[in-house]
Amino acid sequence: MDFAIDWAKRVDFDLLRKERQKSLNEQLKKHGLDAILCFKAEHLRYMTSYRPLWWPISFLTRNAGIMAVDKDPILFPTSGCVERCWDTMYWMKKENIRPLATMDDPGIAETEVNKKFKPAFEELGITEGKIGIDHVAMTVLIKLKEAFPKAEFVNGDHCVLDAQVIKNSEEIKLMRASSQHACYAMDKAINSIDAGVRECEILAEAMHSLYSNGMEVPQCSLIVTSGDGTAPLRRFASDKKVNWGELVFLDLGLTGGNWYFWILVEISMDIFQISPVRLFLENLTRSKRIFIRPFMP
Repeated sequence: MDFAIDWAKRVDFDLLRKERQKSLNEQLKKHGLDAILCFKAEHLRYMTSYRPLWWPISFLTRNAGIMAVDKDPILFPTSGCVERCWDTMYWMKKENIRPLATMDDPGIAETEVNKKFKPAFEELGITEGKIGIDHVAMTVLIKLKEAFPKAEFVNGDHCVLDAQVIKNSEEIKLMRASSQHACYAMDKAINSIDAGVRECEILAEAMHSLYSNGMEVPQCSLIVTSGDGTAPLRRFASDKKVNWGELVFLDLGLTGGNWYFWILVEISMDIFQISPVRLFLENLTRSKRIFIRPFMP
C-alpha cells in the first residue's frame, strides 16, 4: 500500500470506518433487526476494522462481533490477538474488545456464550430481540438458543451484504489500490513463465510481489496450472514444469488494506516473446480471457 505522507490526502480510514458503521446501522433498521452477530472474517472487518489471524480452518469459532441498532459494536477477537487489539484499535473502546476462546468444543462454546455473549447481549438490551447471524457453527447456534430462549435468531448475512453494496469514497480508493497490486503480481508471474519453469515457481514470484506490497493473506492456495492441468482444471500450483506452447492458467486473489481483490488470466506460451501491451491485446484477439475484478469488501 502507499506510504503515509503529509503532502496529499490518501485513504481516510477513520472516515471509512464511520461510513461503514453508518451503512450497517441503516441496514439493521431496514431489515428489521435489533442486532447483527457476525462470525465471518470479511464482515468483522467491515464492522470493526479488525485484522485477524487468518486461519484456514475453524475461523468461524474463533472470532465474533455484535452490533445493535444505534450502538457501538462489540468485538470478540481470538484471545491471542486481544492485547494487540487493545493496543492498536484506538477507534474502539477497550471495554468493547473482549477475548474469545475457540468454540470448537461444545463445553467451551457453552462457557463463552454464557460468560462473553450473554453479558454483551444484556448490555445492548437484545436478549429478547431479533438478531441476525451471518454464519455460525451449529454447536454455537445451539448454545445461543439455549442462553437466549426469548431471542429470535435469523439469517443476517444479507444485512451486511446490503450494507456493502454502495461503496464510500475511501472504499473506492482501496479498490483501485488493491487492483494495482494484483496487477503488479500478475505481471511478475507472467514475466517469470518460460519453458522448464515450475508452476510453483511462477506462483512464488506472484506471492513475493503481493507480500512485498503489503498483502495480508491470499484468497486461497491460489492457482497456477498449465497444459493438461487446465482441463480438467487443477486448482493449485504443482511442481509441474511448463512446456513450450502450453496454455498457462493463473488465478490469484489477495486481501490487503481492508479490501479483497481477485485476478484471472489465461495465456498461451507461444506469444511470450511479444511486448506486454501486445501480449494483452493478442490474448483478447485469441479469445483467451483476462478478468480483473474486486469480489468483496
